[in-house]
Amino acid sequence: MKWYSWFGTVLGYVVQTKCLSIIHSKIMMRSLAKGERDALKGPATGDDPAYILTIYLTFIYCVSLLFMLPVAQFACERIAGMRWHQQQAARESASSNAVSANNDTTTTTLSSSSAVPSAGAGTALTEEPLSTTDNSDSSATIEMDLLNAVEAQVPMCTTRQQERIRQEQLRILEDMQEEQAEHVTGIATEGGSLPISSSRSGSRGVSNDGPDSPVAYLAKLAALAVCLVVPLFTYVYALSLSPAFDVSLIQNTSVFEITTLLFGVCGISRKRNLFRNFLVMMTALVGILIVSYTKATCDLLSGKLTINKHTGEVADPFLFDRLKGGLVCGLGSLMLGPFAVLWHHWFGSDVQRGRSTAAVPVEKFVVKHSMHVSLVGTVCLFLLLPFIPKLTRSFDLISSLYMDKFFWVTIMCSILFGTLPNLFAVMAMLHDRTPEFLTTCNLGAIIFMGLTDWILEPGQTTIVQWEVIGYMMLASSCIFLTVTLR
Repeated sequence: MKWYSWFGTVLGYVVQTKCLSIIHSKIMMRSLAKGERDALKGPATGDDPAYILTIYLTFIYCVSLLFMLPVAQFACERIAGMRWHQQQAARESASSNAVSANNDTTTTTLSSSSAVPSAGAGTALTEEPLSTTDNSDSSATIEMDLLNAVEAQVPMCTTRQQERIRQEQLRILEDMQEEQAEHVTGIATEGGSLPISSSRSGSRGVSNDGPDSPVAYLAKLAALAVCLVVPLFTYVYALSLSPAFDVSLIQNTSVFEITTLLFGVCGISRKRNLFRNFLVMMTALVGILIVSYTKATCDLLSGKLTINKHTGEVADPFLFDRLKGGLVCGLGSLMLGPFAVLWHHWFGSDVQRGRSTAAVPVEKFVVKHSMHVSLVGTVCLFLLLPFIPKLTRSFDLISSLYMDKFFWVTIMCSILFGTLPNLFAVMAMLHDRTPEFLTTCNLGAIIFMGLTDWILEPGQTTIVQWEVIGYMMLASSCIFLTVTLR
């Protein structure tokens, strides 16, 4: 596996979270300055700017999912074209090398045969037909060498390169066989009625009942949309109440725990070295606990929090908002566990079914999964429509956002450098690795979010000894699980 997929997933999540947090912070500060929010505490209502902004940001995120399919098709076509040109160049270079080598051999043979007739004329006359036969044999040898060179593509390549070439040929042959089978059997490919999970049989509970009907496929998309829109809304809403690091900590911890649990209960994860992996996961959770426990001490030392001289307690006016944001985000993120299990069961990759993905090009795999993601995003848009506030309540906020260039630049950076790279990197990892490998990205997101806060806010960040110990435990566990679960 190429490690850029793992780093793309983690860094894309960090960029997306920071951009959304910046948007919430600026809009809320503007609302407080104008006096549009009467009370900082209490449940969110339809007139709450945080609620209105959360709905619109969630809607924009779902709209960005619709761009997955066209972007994937455009990028994969370019990548496939570049790969084809590289193969053609390799074949041409191989054939030219074979021609030059055989020309040198023919020249040497002709020069040696021309030295024989000098003994006498009769000998030359008698051996002239033999030279013609030799020339025909040499031309046939040249043709055979050319065919062998084209078949081998690169005659002087290493064993690893030869293995890659064989795998590429197997992919092309299997794609041709699949297209012929679909053409003969008349499989309907209109809309989303052909999930990729039905074309190959496998183990671990993946059915092989043929392509689903449009109604069944729509029901699957609706179930996945419900499991996605709830954690998405709670994640965006928590960013309006808590800092980005706190939201990242509670969300990734919740997703890591519920996904690991459900993968083990449903028989998706592998049954090897369970006790060792359990100890490593517990070490990671202890590291997260140490980091979160020392976070208040670091904020106090850096001046972000103050102590009330009369009571001796920490004076934090946003304490209950942060607690509410953490609770809402943690509970809502639990829905991503069923989402991951259902996605694996319905649209799982070949490597999750006990088969090798050497016969499935990564471009084709990404395009098919992008189609599913775009359709799930479409269903999420319909689910959010009843919760969009009335225009009379949100007109002031919408007008201010429409005229704000900073908002559009930030939200475009969140989509182009955060959401889309994150999702494409996840698909690339699904093509190569087991589903439990994705849980290591949750641990990596916590680590890189802490590094981002330390880099962007060096003057407002104080590090204590126990926080360093917690990060070391978390990083070592993440590296170990990344190596063992791949």
